Amino acid sequence: MEAARVLTEHRHAVLLGDAGAGKSTFLATVAAEFAGRARGRRKSGDIAVILPAADLVGRRLPEALASAVHRDFAINLPAEVFERCLVGGGAWRVLVDGLDEIMATQHRSEVLWRIKAMFVDPGPYRFVVTCRPLTAPELAELRGPSVGVYDLRPFDRRELDEFAHRWFTARFPDDRRQADRSAVRFLARIAGARLGPVARVPLLATIAALVYESENDRALPSSRAALYDRFVDHLLDGARPLNRFREAVEPDLLSRGTEGAAVAAWLFSDIRRHVGDLLRACGAAWLTDPDASLTAVASTWIKVHAPHDLGPDRDRLLRELLRATGVCTVRREQVVFAHQSFAEYFAAAADGAFDKAAWIARATDPTTRSLAAFAVARQADPDTFVADLLSQNEPITAGDLLADGIPVRPETRDRITDLLLQQISDETEQAPDALRILGELSIDAAVLSQMAELATAPNLSSWTRALVADRIADVDPSKGHDLLREVAEHADEVVRAWIADTLDDRGGEVDPDLWLPLAADAQPVEKRALGALARHALTQRLADVRATDSERVAAARQLARGGDVIALRSMAEAADIDPYHRVQLAAVLADAGDPNLLRTLGAGSAGTRLAAYAAALALFERRDPWAAEALSAVVDAYPDRPMAFAAAARCVDLGNTEPLIRLARAPGEVHVRLAAARRLAALGNLAALGWLLDSPQIPTLEAATLAGLLRAGQAEVAPRLVRQPPFVIMVGLRG
Repeated sequence: MEAARVLTEHRHAVLLGDAGAGKSTFLATVAAEFAGRARGRRKSGDIAVILPAADLVGRRLPEALASAVHRDFAINLPAEVFERCLVGGGAWRVLVDGLDEIMATQHRSEVLWRIKAMFVDPGPYRFVVTCRPLTAPELAELRGPSVGVYDLRPFDRRELDEFAHRWFTARFPDDRRQADRSAVRFLARIAGARLGPVARVPLLATIAALVYESENDRALPSSRAALYDRFVDHLLDGARPLNRFREAVEPDLLSRGTEGAAVAAWLFSDIRRHVGDLLRACGAAWLTDPDASLTAVASTWIKVHAPHDLGPDRDRLLRELLRATGVCTVRREQVVFAHQSFAEYFAAAADGAFDKAAWIARATDPTTRSLAAFAVARQADPDTFVADLLSQNEPITAGDLLADGIPVRPETRDRITDLLLQQISDETEQAPDALRILGELSIDAAVLSQMAELATAPNLSSWTRALVADRIADVDPSKGHDLLREVAEHADEVVRAWIADTLDDRGGEVDPDLWLPLAADAQPVEKRALGALARHALTQRLADVRATDSERVAAARQLARGGDVIALRSMAEAADIDPYHRVQLAAVLADAGDPNLLRTLGAGSAGTRLAAYAAALALFERRDPWAAEALSAVVDAYPDRPMAFAAAARCVDLGNTEPLIRLARAPGEVHVRLAAARRLAALGNLAALGWLLDSPQIPTLEAATLAGLLRAGQAEVAPRLVRQPPFVIMVGLRG
């Protein structure tokens, strides 16, 4: 889907993506878009504020927003401004960047809970939260009916090819042949280095292009860590910004006498080494405290290692030096690493003796796995550590490291791939992550072939096969489309509709029959428990902008039958839902083990008489202990309606004739009373028919009542019946 739709399809959005996928760039683009709209309109509208997630630690949201606005724009606004809606009903678009950058698990958990509460509260905020993939329990905190969860997909082959051609076209705008030749060679170098899984990330594709341009006579490295090594070397070895820094600073230092000359001689004698050590110190400080001031860290490092201090302009000079490295920038008046991955890279380089236990803890935590990958890449034999992860039943962690390009032996690579495939075929809780990693590794033809075997395995669920086929389409569109169509032939309607939307989005040929309207109670064709992939897909379908309301409800029904009632409950409790539709959803909830809403509706809050009866009937059909009370309430609330007799008759089936007696005795619609009286007479209460004669009736109903008494053996009513006109008698006898 187009990225812009993320902002419109749901009140809130969560955007997931690996390091370098473009999450922060997306938020910056969104903020600029809203700012542009504000300049061109007279009336108030939404206003976007980018808020680093770390700013929410220990702070209320209004206070964090006020601080961010002051820091970014030097505008002082009281926190109270951010507690109310904007003039004209506009909302604060809060763009929370880098939830994963809250390193402390407890702090991240606290922020997650607060964001979840604000998702539910209809306040003046609309959120977009960006994050690297989190653990399933943490991600579950961010899901809800008003929240769309989206993945920033990496480049597929076509998109990587497009990136390469656009890049080199910009480099050679007047020489199309040279641009095309360079793009082809660059893509060949990526394939030759088996860098495909890494280069699918936009930031890393950009770094790879820069490394290729700087050293186009050398092969590209095969891992992310090695790619960063070469990129940092490119930035620091003879970089023009560093040369300009020297030209600007050296005369000033030399003018300060012997101490300044000593500092200049020390710094510029080996500026590459000194700057590298300085950045590693900054990385180590970031690892301890992500909010640490890099300028302050650099100042401390200079005091320890330089022969003398830099003098009164120390902070300014260090700011300029850090910026000149190319890996740091100024953001919110502070020098920071230009991207978190640079901080992780230098932190890994600065880490002391390799602590295996600490490394495993970082590697198994998705939020620190990138740092662990940089660290293990520096070890002499990374394969040993990756293989150990497999012995500890950590195939997902090992798979992520393999996709990161960590060098392992062929047998370790095969074990990882086999275990990932096994997670999918067994439909374990780790299957969604396994599929994500295999999608990244599917640049390898052997992995792609193994995935194709999964997509055609008859023992796997339709959802599993469809999702695998979709991943294959990222790399081989033709093959993936064929596999999707094959799965659709024997899939249920929910899967078929998803496949139709997926093929349509990918530009594939779609059979119109796949879009046939879903039945209100669409049932899965397969009688099997929902696996993790199916639950993941159904959950995503709930937030899928392509899905119709009936398709979302069908997805929620399947989730509920699998034991996950959260989505269905949210739909059923929505304020704007049709009352009868609400009862239908509540009935499915009851079948899934949660009868509370259906009982509440049956107790009188259904909203309409049809919905009230439907709720009572649904309780009766499930032999719920609340059914008798709900049916009796329908009798009392709507005594003039035929549904009242139907409800009273079902009360009899439950052993309670009182509602039927009340209906027959009470003044009201005579046809309903007659039906109730006849049912009571059939049960042996012959007097019930006589109750109708206690008050005047129209001739035909009086005749029908008398005829009923006559049939029941009460001959004394015959003279009264005979006195009726012949046609009335005939109608009464037929009745």
